[in-house]
Amino acid sequence: MNFQPNQLKNIMHYVIKKGLIDKIEPKFFADSDIIQKIFTSIKKYYRGFGSIPTTAALWMELNNGEDAMDKDIMMSAMKEDELDEDYLEDMFNRWMTANLAAIEVHQAIDEVRSDSYKPSISVPEYLGLEQQDDEPDRILGRSPYFDDNIFENLPTILKKMCAKFDIKRERDIFFISVLTVLSVGFPSIKGIYWNEEIYANIYSLIIAGFGSGKSAAKFALQILYRLKLEEKKLYNLQMEEFKKNGSNGDPPKEKNIKISGDSSVASLFQRLEANGGSGLIFETEADTIADSMKMEWGNYDTILRKAFQHEPIATSRMNYTIDIEQPKISLGLTGTPKQMTTLIRSSENGLFSRFLYYIFESKEEFLNPFVGQNKIEFFRNISHDVYEITKYYEEITPEIKLTAEQGERFTKFFNEKGKELNILHDEDILSIVKRLGTISFKILIILTLLRNHENRNIFEPVRDALYVSDIDLDIVFSIIKTSVKHTEIVFVNLSKQENVVIKENPKELLLNFILSQNEFKRKKVVDKGKEHNISPATVDRLLKDLLANNKIIKEGYSSYRVNK
Repeated sequence: MNFQPNQLKNIMHYVIKKGLIDKIEPKFFADSDIIQKIFTSIKKYYRGFGSIPTTAALWMELNNGEDAMDKDIMMSAMKEDELDEDYLEDMFNRWMTANLAAIEVHQAIDEVRSDSYKPSISVPEYLGLEQQDDEPDRILGRSPYFDDNIFENLPTILKKMCAKFDIKRERDIFFISVLTVLSVGFPSIKGIYWNEEIYANIYSLIIAGFGSGKSAAKFALQILYRLKLEEKKLYNLQMEEFKKNGSNGDPPKEKNIKISGDSSVASLFQRLEANGGSGLIFETEADTIADSMKMEWGNYDTILRKAFQHEPIATSRMNYTIDIEQPKISLGLTGTPKQMTTLIRSSENGLFSRFLYYIFESKEEFLNPFVGQNKIEFFRNISHDVYEITKYYEEITPEIKLTAEQGERFTKFFNEKGKELNILHDEDILSIVKRLGTISFKILIILTLLRNHENRNIFEPVRDALYVSDIDLDIVFSIIKTSVKHTEIVFVNLSKQENVVIKENPKELLLNFILSQNEFKRKKVVDKGKEHNISPATVDRLLKDLLANNKIIKEGYSSYRVNK
């Protein structure tokens, strides 16, 4: 397909208007010597000065050599025709497709001018632009996975469990869920964090559409199989003893570490009291607990907020009072985006910042449901090992600690995360960073206990303190790097109460664009910002924040370099 000079002229203006000068090669205009020469001069000037040349500057650039150009010809080429935007975009895409086809088959430009050849790379991919989906606001599965290195370096029992999932999304979902379930198993083990006693109990929320694979979470509950058998056995023995004594006094309270998400406040307190202050609420449909919280008798939002850092909770009725001095509640939920907004209506709700989030949309194909092992049987078998580990830490209660050097690393890591997020979201998200620090320490408690049990020497005396390993500290940093991305997605979208979509943060897209450069001009960032509806004033604030945080260095007037 040959393009006429007038078409190429309008394509050139489209390229300039859309800020694509750096992406387009002059040879793409080979059908017109005049347009090719003009575009070459414009691109040369743009790379040198970061702006489009004025008519006078272009005239000087074009005549800076032997092959001078008639000024009227130049002026005619620089006059943009008034054409429909959709028509221009269509013409540009056809022109780019022909050029990409030519590149791919390594032939001269004018030898490949056919609509019949389709290059394997698309125009948006070549230009470095996002592909436009039918629903442009949606990420469609682009939320990040946990790094494979995490799973290669986990304590052996966790590594074995996670290895049962071949699909990355399912592996990630199970990993978060099993950490949540394990977190209820060590009620006697603590560490000191911000001068307070902190236990392992985690809150997690996995968000995805129906049929997306989040059901992998339910297998995590199976690691409590042996514990539930033992709880039932103990209760039956206590009841027999109670009946032998003529049923005098108060009957024994049945201990059950798993607490139903639709419990009333009264029932929740009774279960916690029977369990010595501990309990796991784990629901694969988040609206189970969300529906309960709508009821006057089921609204324990305040209880959950206090229990996250083990603050005392209490309830009083006419005939009894229950005080839980140090509640140790673990909370694991999975649900759809709409269920999430029913549970947490705003990012300003204190409960929001207390969760470890994982959010995604899946495009997985339908897989054969008749292959693979019986996972329930596998996890019920491994529940015996989990039970032995939890019993071991009933008998010894070491305090979990970081070395001074690890404490400095931990502090530096979260300071940097706070600065990064502050650039993107101002101060609205900083409470989340602080709480992610708490969640990180809780995960460190779990990993340290599992690794110590695996490497223990029965002939050595029991230690009063266990120190976190550098391996586990690196694992937690990697977990948080990914979790921050998921939390941001939830944070950005939580304000949409109806038809919630998973939407990328425009400022983050612009920040990633800036940091992907080596050197750049302010104008380049301003033009990129316009693509994401970001004003020049906001761009300037972003550049100022990046300078203040030493992410970029100013080289000259409107010129910057990324501090790699």
